[in-house]
Amino acid sequence: MEKNTKKTHSSSKKMLLVQAKVNNKLKDYTFKTEGGVVLFEFTSHYDGVKLYNKLVEMFCSQKEKVEVDLDSFLTATNADSETVALLVACAIEYASVIPFTRKTKPDTKPSFIVKVSKEFKAAYDAAKNVAEALTLSRRLQDTPSDVLYPETFVDLFKAEFKDLKNVKLSVYNKEQIKKMGLNLLYGVNKGSERECRFLVVEYLNNKSSKEKFAYVGKGITYDSGGMNLKTGPHMRHMKYDMSGAAIVVSTVLALAKNKIKTNVVALAPLTENLIGPKAQRPDDIVVAYNKKTVEIDNTDAEGRLVLADAISYAALDVKATRIFDVATLTGLMSYILGKTYTGVFSTSDKFW
Repeated sequence: MEKNTKKTHSSSKKMLLVQAKVNNKLKDYTFKTEGGVVLFEFTSHYDGVKLYNKLVEMFCSQKEKVEVDLDSFLTATNADSETVALLVACAIEYASVIPFTRKTKPDTKPSFIVKVSKEFKAAYDAAKNVAEALTLSRRLQDTPSDVLYPETFVDLFKAEFKDLKNVKLSVYNKEQIKKMGLNLLYGVNKGSERECRFLVVEYLNNKSSKEKFAYVGKGITYDSGGMNLKTGPHMRHMKYDMSGAAIVVSTVLALAKNKIKTNVVALAPLTENLIGPKAQRPDDIVVAYNKKTVEIDNTDAEGRLVLADAISYAALDVKATRIFDVATLTGLMSYILGKTYTGVFSTSDKFW
């Protein structure tokens, strides 16, 4: 039996049991409460999106302890156990998360106990690691920038990766960044009192493969726009501009915890983009890490600057065979595609 560590209710409270059951007469996923049991019914035809959304709806509606009979979900669907375990684990994590708060009495969430047999325990343990990594990246996104900035971002992941095998974590400070020639990252940091960092996390666990993937994530812990200062509401929620860095490093964390046979490197160029007497200006010309010159046209286009240096480092130093970058580059993406989808661009349609 696996216990979720997010316990928020006393043991005296009644526990609900959540079980799954196939009912081919139904056209949709549904759940009903009978006594102390929440019966989750659906057809044997598997629809992962519907399953996840209904699980989130059900879990978030609970106010007490919840015991989830994972085996019933695994045996009731025609999907593989790893996929279903991941959906259940992610739904539990989503329902368990308490948003960042400084309240003395934060909101409470239901606590979960997952009942799983020995046959499926490995699948659930792996799924739980992935779900917890997703939660970690969300928590970082939700954290205010006076709490989460380059130095604290690095410190948090130092603790997360501690004692994990086949992991090498390298952190470069502001002076090292300047000496290395990561001048685009260094330039964006000029307006901030908080120093930049360049975090490189290597997880190498497949000596038989020559493949090495690099995950590069934009790590702007707050974006004011710099000298091209954002106006009014456009500066709201700019704490989320480090989402790419949180995602790529959390991804490698999940891979390392699950001991996946792969070679990956996460690269997170971390800085604030603020306005100040030494801040970078439009018309400045900067020599990038790959020795190309870059003329600054708009300081609010800082994301592509820090990514350019990190991607160059991934190609020249890490010698990655494939490079992925994750970034919040423009709000226009949500205007064009809405809030469900995001944009993906690739130099290889076949690979994507």
